[in-house]
Amino acid sequence: MVSIVKKRKTSPGSSNYGSKVFSPFRALGNITTSTPFTVGTLGGTYYIATSVGRCFQIYDAATLHLLFVSSQTSSDITCLEAKFQYVYAAYGNTIGIYKRGKLLESVKCLPPSGIKNNKVVKICVFGDYLIGVCDNNYAYIFKKPAEENSEDVKKQSLPTKFYAHIKVNDSYGQITNVLHPATYLNKIVITTPSHIMIFNIRSLKLIHRSRHDFSQAAFGAISTATLAPVLDCLALGTSLGKVVLLNLRTDKIIKVLDIASTNTIAGSGSAVSSISFRTDGMAHTAIGLRSGDAVFWDLNNNTRLHRLPNVHRHGLSKLEFLNGQAVFISSGNDNQLREWVFDPPMNSGNDKRIVVPPPRHLRSRGGHSGPPRVIDFLDEEDHFMLSAAEDRTFWSFSLRKDSQAQEISQRPPKSGATKGMSSSSASGASAGKDKIPEMTSLAISQAPYLGWEDIITGHQDEPFARTWNSQHKRLGRHLLPTIDSTGVSAVCVSACGNFALVGSNGGGIGIYNLQSGVARKQIRFHDGKVAGLAMDNMNKKMVSVGHDGMMGFYDFNGSKLLGKLDLESPATILKYHQGSDLAAVVLDDLSIIVVDVVTRKIVRQLMGHSNRITGIDFSPDGRWIVSSSLDGTVRTWDLPTGGCIDGFFVDNIVTGLKFSPTGNFLATVHVTGNGISLWTNKAQFKSVATKQITEAEFGRIGKMPNAAGEGGAGLLDGALEDDGEIIHGSDTIKNFASVEQIGDDLITLSLGSRNKYSTIVHLDTIKKRNKPLEAPKKPELAPFFLQTFGDAKKDEGTEVTINADKLGNVNKDLEEQEEDNNNNNADLEDAAVLTRIANGGAVEFENKFTKLVKATGEGNDEANEEFLKYLVSLSPSSVDLEIRSLDMLGGDELTRFVKVVTVGVSSNKNWDLLEAIMNVLLRTHGDIIQERLTNGDEELEAALQEWGNVNKESTNRIDELVKNCAGVISFLAGI
Repeated sequence: MVSIVKKRKTSPGSSNYGSKVFSPFRALGNITTSTPFTVGTLGGTYYIATSVGRCFQIYDAATLHLLFVSSQTSSDITCLEAKFQYVYAAYGNTIGIYKRGKLLESVKCLPPSGIKNNKVVKICVFGDYLIGVCDNNYAYIFKKPAEENSEDVKKQSLPTKFYAHIKVNDSYGQITNVLHPATYLNKIVITTPSHIMIFNIRSLKLIHRSRHDFSQAAFGAISTATLAPVLDCLALGTSLGKVVLLNLRTDKIIKVLDIASTNTIAGSGSAVSSISFRTDGMAHTAIGLRSGDAVFWDLNNNTRLHRLPNVHRHGLSKLEFLNGQAVFISSGNDNQLREWVFDPPMNSGNDKRIVVPPPRHLRSRGGHSGPPRVIDFLDEEDHFMLSAAEDRTFWSFSLRKDSQAQEISQRPPKSGATKGMSSSSASGASAGKDKIPEMTSLAISQAPYLGWEDIITGHQDEPFARTWNSQHKRLGRHLLPTIDSTGVSAVCVSACGNFALVGSNGGGIGIYNLQSGVARKQIRFHDGKVAGLAMDNMNKKMVSVGHDGMMGFYDFNGSKLLGKLDLESPATILKYHQGSDLAAVVLDDLSIIVVDVVTRKIVRQLMGHSNRITGIDFSPDGRWIVSSSLDGTVRTWDLPTGGCIDGFFVDNIVTGLKFSPTGNFLATVHVTGNGISLWTNKAQFKSVATKQITEAEFGRIGKMPNAAGEGGAGLLDGALEDDGEIIHGSDTIKNFASVEQIGDDLITLSLGSRNKYSTIVHLDTIKKRNKPLEAPKKPELAPFFLQTFGDAKKDEGTEVTINADKLGNVNKDLEEQEEDNNNNNADLEDAAVLTRIANGGAVEFENKFTKLVKATGEGNDEANEEFLKYLVSLSPSSVDLEIRSLDMLGGDELTRFVKVVTVGVSSNKNWDLLEAIMNVLLRTHGDIIQERLTNGDEELEAALQEWGNVNKESTNRIDELVKNCAGVISFLAGI
C-alpha cells in the first residue's frame, strides 16, 4: 500500500528531534521570581504582573486569579512596568509592549558603537515617553510617533520611536531608579548609590544634581527610591536601613527614618529594598527590607507602628499599597505573592488615641521556594499532585486550576499529635524549628478516604515517619517510629489504606495500623539501609530491597519470609506495579532490573545509563519504564522487548519523575527551578514504534515546559498530528501497513472481527434467542396528552366527537393519497419496463451475489477473486440470506458456489470465514444436496470431492502447527 508521508518538523530552538513519546506541556507552581512585580490600573480595578523567568503572569488583584500568561521571551525578564492596559517587560536589551499577554511591539536599546552590549534594568513610562535604563548607565528615550508619520493607528499610542539617550557618569555608580515626578514636565529623576539627578528629556540636559553625596554621609548608599504622594517629595531607601525623605525643589532633607535601629536584624539584611506610601487618608509608609521583614511607620508621629518578621523567607523584593486602599501587596525570592490588609483603626480608652491594628494576611498565591525533590499524584484522575521541596514545604498543586494550589499545614492537631511517640521526643524533633525537616520519602494510599490519615512521609534525620490527612490538607495525629531508632529510609501504604510500612537506615521494617497508630509487626531481614518497600493490591505479598543487595519476599498475613533474591549490587530505588506484579529495582551498578514477584526471578535487565539513576516509574499499563539519570537523559524502556525505545537529553537534570495514573502526563522535577514540569504522553493517541535505539540517536529538548506552555504540545496534539514518517536520529520509520498475506504457503485467518466468525456459525441460535416470547400487547389506557382540534371554548364532549370525525376524515384522505401515489409509482415502473422491452433491452431480476456467482468458473481468476472479496465483506445475516436464496433445484449455481469456495480455501486466505460459510451451506441445504447426489449430479459430486480434499489438507496442517507450538510452549515453561 502506497501512502504519502510527511516529515516531522523540529521545534524552534531545539537541536535534533527531541522525543517521540513525550512533549513539553507546561510547568506547575511558578508564581514569581525575585524580579519586582508591577501593579496596573484599569478604572477601579487593579491587576498584578509578576515575572516567572522568560514570561510574566497577570493576576486579578481582587481575587489573585490568573488572568493571562504572556508569550515567552528570548531571555529572562529583568523588570516590569504597567500603564493602563499595557505591560512593559524588559529582557536583554529589548523592551516588549504587551496587551493581555500578547506582544504588540518591541523596542531595542542599542548601545553606541564601541560600547559593550547592555541589559535593561529599569523602566519608566509616562505621557508619550518610555525610558529604558541599562546596566551601562545609558538611559534610552522612546516616544510616540507623530500622527502624520505613522501608518498604523495602533502604533500611534505606543512609544516605539527612538528619540535619544542620556549617559550618566560611571563614577556615580550604576543607576538604581528612574522616576517621573508629578507636575515635572519632560523631566525624570535618576538615582545612583551616591547621587540624585534631574534631566530634561527634551533638551537632554542635566538641570539639577543634589548636593547630598550619600556615599560620604552616614545614611548609606541609595538602594531604592520612590515618589511620595506629596509634591516634590522623594523617598530614598539606603543600605544601612534608613529612609530619607527629600524635597526635590529645595534639595532639603525633610525627615530620616532609622529602620535599622528598630529592627532586630542588623547588617546587610537591613538594607531597604522597597518603599510604599498609604494613600487612603492615613499617613503611613511601608518599608521592605532585604532580610524579608516589613516595617510600618507613622509619618505624623514619627514612630514605628508594626514590624512583620519574615514576610518572605528569602528576602522581600517589593511591597506596594493599592491606590486609595488599605491593602498592600508583597513578593520576594520565595516564589510567593501575598496580599495584606489593614483593619480600620480603633480608639484606645479615654484619651481617644488611634490604635492601628497590625496588617493581617488577606490572600496569597505561592509555590516552592526551592527545587522540588519528592512528587506523587494524590488521586486517580490526574487532578492533584503532592510535592515536597528543599525549602521544607509540602504543597498540593492542581493540574486543572492553579488557584486550587495550597500549602499543606504543618501545624499539629490540638490533641493526639504525639501518638506513637513520647511527648518529649516529638517536641524535641521540632523544637526551635519553624518547618519540618526536608522530606525524603512519600507514600500515598490510593484507597477512598477512610476518615483517617492516608499519607506517610519520611524526613531527613528523623527516627519516625509522619502521617498526613489528604482530606483536611494538614499534619496527622501519629508519629510512627522505626524499630531500631535510626532514620527513616523508606515508607509504604497498603492498597487498602489500613497499614503503613516504615523502613529504617538500620535495616528494620515496622508495620503500623494507620487508624490507631499502633505497631503490629516487626521485620528484621536487611543488614543495611532499607531502600524500598512495596505491597500488592491484595495485602498478600510484600517486597523490600536494601543497600545490602538483597531483595526479600514476604507473606504479609502470615508474617513469614517466602524467599530472597541476591541482586549482587546495592539497591537504591524500588517501584512496584500492582497490575502485573512486577518490581523494578535500581542498582548501584547503574542498571535497572525487573523482577517477577510471583516467580521471584529476574525477567529483564536494563542497561544504558552512564551516571547515577535518580528516578524510575512504570507506565499505568505496565509496558514501559521511564528512568532519569544524572547523565542528563530521560529514557523509555519497553518491557516486552527489553530495549530502550526513546530517550532525550535535557539541560536541567531530572532528579525525580512520576507517571500520572491515567498515563496522560509525565511529571518531572529538576536540579534547578521551583516548578514541576509536565510532559504530554503522545502514545495515548498514536502508536509508537518499539524499535530499539542507541544513545547516539537521542534528541535534545530545546524548550523545557514553562508557564506559558510555549514550545510544547497540548494534550490532544498527538491525536492531531499527521501520520507519517517518525524521524529519530538517523533512522526513518515509515507507517507500517499490514499485508493481506505474508506468504502463499501460509494459512491466513480473517483480519476482521472474531465475532463475525462466531455469528455466522451460530446465527440460527442467535435468531431463536432474540425471538420475542410473546406478542406485543395493546396499551390498556390511552395516552394522557391527546391532540385535540376545534375551538377550546366548546363543550368537552362535543369537541372530542368533532375531533374524532375530523381525524377519521384526515386519515382517510391520507390513505387515499398514499394509495394514489403507489399506483402512480407502479404505473411509472411498469411503463419504464415496457419501454425498455420495446426498445430491445433486458430486464434484470438478479442481485449482485447471483451475478458474481454465475461469472465464476475455472480459469477465470479475476471473477473468482471478486466474488470471494464480496462474500467475505457481507454481514453474517446477509451471508445467511444469500445461501438460503441459492438456486438449489436446477442449474449450476450451487456447483459454482462450491467450486469458488474451494478456490478460496486453497488460496489460504480468510480460511476461518470460508470454513464457516461452507458449514452454513451444508447445514442449510444438506438434504437437497444429498438428493441431487442420489440423482446422479456428477458435476456437483466432483466439486464436493475436491472441496473435501482441500479442506482435509489444510485442517491437518493447522493441527500439526498447533501441536508444534504447544510443545514448544510446554518446553519453555518447564525451564
